[in-house]
Amino acid sequence: MTTPSPQPTVEQDGQAQGASRLRSSGTVLTRMFVAVAVLAVVVIGVVNVVGALRIFTATIDSQLSSLATDRAGTVTNELEHVKAQVAVLAQDASIAAASRDLVSSFTELGESGGELTASQEQELVEFYARDEIASGAVEESAAIPQSMSGQYVQYHYIVDNPDVDSDRALLVDAGDGSAYSQMHSQYHPMLRARAELLAVEDLLLIDLGATSEVVYSVNKRIDVGTSLQSGPYRDSTLGVALAERLDTVPPGEAILVDFDRYVPAGGSPTMFAVAAVRDKTEVVGAVAVALRGDFLDSITTFDGGWESVNVGDTGEMYLVGSDSLMRSVSRMWVEDPASYLSAVEKEGYPPEVSAAINDVGTTVLGQPVATDAVAAALNGSVFSDGSKSYLGVRTFVFAQPLAVPDLDWVIVSEFARSEARGPLWGYLITLGLLALAVIPVVTIIAVYMGRRLTRPVEPLVGAADAIASGDVDVEIPALGRNEYGDLGNRINTLTRELRERDDRRREEERSTSQVLLAALPPRLVEGVRGAIKDGTITVASDFSDLISDCTVIAVSVRGYFDLGASDMEQTLEVSTELAKSVEELARQCDLERARSTPGDFVFSAGLQSEGHGTADAVRFVGGLLVLLAELQEETAHTGEFRIGVSSGQVASGLLRGNEISFGTWGAPVRTAMLLSQIADPYQALVDEVAAEEFENSWDLRRVETVDLQGSELVVFALDDSSSPST
Repeated sequence: MTTPSPQPTVEQDGQAQGASRLRSSGTVLTRMFVAVAVLAVVVIGVVNVVGALRIFTATIDSQLSSLATDRAGTVTNELEHVKAQVAVLAQDASIAAASRDLVSSFTELGESGGELTASQEQELVEFYARDEIASGAVEESAAIPQSMSGQYVQYHYIVDNPDVDSDRALLVDAGDGSAYSQMHSQYHPMLRARAELLAVEDLLLIDLGATSEVVYSVNKRIDVGTSLQSGPYRDSTLGVALAERLDTVPPGEAILVDFDRYVPAGGSPTMFAVAAVRDKTEVVGAVAVALRGDFLDSITTFDGGWESVNVGDTGEMYLVGSDSLMRSVSRMWVEDPASYLSAVEKEGYPPEVSAAINDVGTTVLGQPVATDAVAAALNGSVFSDGSKSYLGVRTFVFAQPLAVPDLDWVIVSEFARSEARGPLWGYLITLGLLALAVIPVVTIIAVYMGRRLTRPVEPLVGAADAIASGDVDVEIPALGRNEYGDLGNRINTLTRELRERDDRRREEERSTSQVLLAALPPRLVEGVRGAIKDGTITVASDFSDLISDCTVIAVSVRGYFDLGASDMEQTLEVSTELAKSVEELARQCDLERARSTPGDFVFSAGLQSEGHGTADAVRFVGGLLVLLAELQEETAHTGEFRIGVSSGQVASGLLRGNEISFGTWGAPVRTAMLLSQIADPYQALVDEVAAEEFENSWDLRRVETVDLQGSELVVFALDDSSSPST
């Protein structure tokens, strides 16, 4: 008889069904993880492939724009520095004396005693017939100075100079016995030393009279003795600038003259910085310094260190003028001149372009750059896109105008597309291989995670709640080597980063305070910090100017530290000590410095209080008179000072520029500086507003005077400042 097999119980069947359901849910969940992971990898891969080119292009644009902006700032600063140096040079008393005496003695040559003999005239003609004039640039007969004075100076200091070419500057006295040679021997060593200190090609002194003649040249090139108004170089950028621009330049400023193929420099590209030389308020001539053609090349070529800025083998940067010609050298010319000339010829430029570049050994003023990028930048726009270079190469280009008032230049940085996209294709291939490797790895991880989802998640939830409540000191214990443990470690990492972020924020607040205290008076720091916290302002360029009433005192000091070239160390010591003493006096009188240069100071009183701060200004002026008198006794050297005082409303705050600085500006600043310029020696002048306040502390008398344009001014003098002993 057959024994029946046992039947499963209901409980056993339920357990089996429950296990089956659990296994089924785990499988579905695993499959979902795998599907989502694979879909994510595919979507990310597609997005990366589509967006990689755009991202890479943006990176190149960012790098090019960053380099161009950085170099543009460096070029601008260098040009402004040159202008400032020449402006200071033009205000130097020794330069004024040299200009006055050399102009006078040069003019005297034309009136008497400056005529050449027939043989000397013939030597001068033969000199020009040899090799002094660039081929075809100027006719030989037209290049010889028109005036008798110019011919005389050229013969004795060029033709008859025992030192030739670049050594002509060694001649101090031609030995002809003329008053001009006497003045030349007196001033030439000083002027040559100034030119060497400035590291310029040449230094010229120019008579701004009817003919604008070059009365002096350090290196004795063939422009000395010629007229920049009617002579052979009247159409040069220097001649045009003297005729059209120099008389519009405010006192104490210089102008930059764009590059020109300057014949006296052998046709090499040359630019100038020019300023009017003033003896007090009288214009006694002009000083011009010549800057060589490679003046800016080291900036735009990074001194040849292209690898340091990661621009590969084709990246370069250069300057272009309004005539679409280069103002700095091409990288390819520097690295391989032969290949460069071949590329110029291949691009279809006229033979004259290659000849001009080869003759002077630079692409400055030789290489045309008539590209879309340059055209856009010259019109005032910023260009950042793909284009063709001046040699026909497809490039990524960034171009922008250069912020130099005297020069209509643009700066261009570019990078060949072929070289730029090389790493891109490698990146895309790597991305594809990575996607193929990630998919199986993600599948394995998804299966593992599906089997481990029953682990408790309470510690993670509790930690998340604590973090959401602001508790960043929470610490999750180890949950094992699984997804929960990994998540716990990540949350622990997050809390550490949050704590570190708090520490960095506190450090940034401390650094911000230090920066603000370096640029602003302490009274403004708390307000600015509060505005930053509130989100009212975010960067230094957003700081609003602060308007207040104050009194501005401008001080001009001369002579106290002019101890002569024989004791420059003592001169520097006295000058430094004077500056320290004036600054300390200003601090004691609660004045704030607006600006300061050697021998010239501008302070403001009353920015920290109601009213114009006249009491502080009175204390400062009185203390300053005592300080200067003591200085004169200590140095046993006669000096002089001039003081201008003006009251009114000014703006004070951060000056926008490459560095944060605090300044004060407005009509009282200009008026005070003007009064310090037109005051007599040992005299302090105050305007009408300040006079109403000063009359309670000083005896005032009205002074009839005019400004630099000849308009009448209503000012008052402080009688107690009428002598240096006060």
